[in-house]
Amino acid sequence: LAFTRGNRLNPEMRWEVTERMRQSVLENDAVAWARAMLAELEDPDRGERIARPEHLSMQMLRDHVAYAFFESNPGTKALFLDYDGTLREFVARPEDAVPSKDTHEIFKLLNERSDLHIFIVSGRNREFLEEHFGRYQSFTLIAEHGFYKLGPDTGHKWIPFTPYTALDWIDKVKPVMELFSRCTPGAHIEQKASAIVWHYRDCDEEYGHFKAKELMHQLAMSLGNLPCQVSQGQKIVEVASLSVKKGLVVRSAIQQQESCNGPFSECLVCGDDRTDESMFLDAPQGTWTVKVGSGDTAARFRVQNPAEVRRFLRIIAEQKLPSSKGSVTSSGKTVTQPRFFSAREDKLNQSTESDEIEGDPLDCLPEMESEMS
Repeated sequence: LAFTRGNRLNPEMRWEVTERMRQSVLENDAVAWARAMLAELEDPDRGERIARPEHLSMQMLRDHVAYAFFESNPGTKALFLDYDGTLREFVARPEDAVPSKDTHEIFKLLNERSDLHIFIVSGRNREFLEEHFGRYQSFTLIAEHGFYKLGPDTGHKWIPFTPYTALDWIDKVKPVMELFSRCTPGAHIEQKASAIVWHYRDCDEEYGHFKAKELMHQLAMSLGNLPCQVSQGQKIVEVASLSVKKGLVVRSAIQQQESCNGPFSECLVCGDDRTDESMFLDAPQGTWTVKVGSGDTAARFRVQNPAEVRRFLRIIAEQKLPSSKGSVTSSGKTVTQPRFFSAREDKLNQSTESDEIEGDPLDCLPEMESEMS
């Protein structure tokens, strides 16, 4: 059809079309592409950001947010926590990333709270979560990004969260991942009940990243019409069912609470990678959504690393805020202004945006009058 249309053009029109194509090739050659790439590297803020709405400003998580989750604050609260990269730092061998003694101390205190519902929403398998968190009877454990669930409402037995999930696509994905594993030293495959993961943490960093992008492209071309999605996380490429998402877990838990006992008075959601973005997006308005680490996100707040998450949870568990200097107002009253101090340098946690937070939970505390001399 294109040849037919071309043959019907008069000679002048043919030359005009040919000249337009020639100019396009000359203006968009390898040199132009390289210049555009260098310009983007020199100005990282140039262009559109894909994950975060522009009208929302990012803020660092401050200590006073913990007050909303104190036992003295009325209502039932919920904590939705990812594990790897959120509660625990990444290590070379995933099986070595077990909860620390400090984490167990915090969870023991949280487990004793009748006003808290704790959800560990992880990509880990059932065996790992039950081994390390099964001792906390009030916790709800969500394995494989939402495929399995164990908690008080399941009689502490594992049940499929989404029992009607099509998984026949795994047979098409596995041979492709096996092929890439054979030509990528250090890579290996982890097959779960509802997903299959290609790990390249033990590979050469540059080559592993290159092969991961190649695998992502190959899978995207092969699985376009199948009920699964391809995502790249922390040194992994994962293919998971479309009906299994962490966000569905958050939404279901909140709806279940509303129908049985009334809505949660407060919700906190913490995660570190792309699989956690669905939790941020599906959480109700007003939820304290927290991104751990760098990168674009739909979350409202950010902390630098898992150590800061554990520190924040300890404040909730121990029911107290760290002391900080107060400021004296013109009326002679002292107002305490707690802030979240980083485990690194304090300067890292100074937000460039406004630190104004709507509905500051400390506003409901009575102000202390300064002592009269």
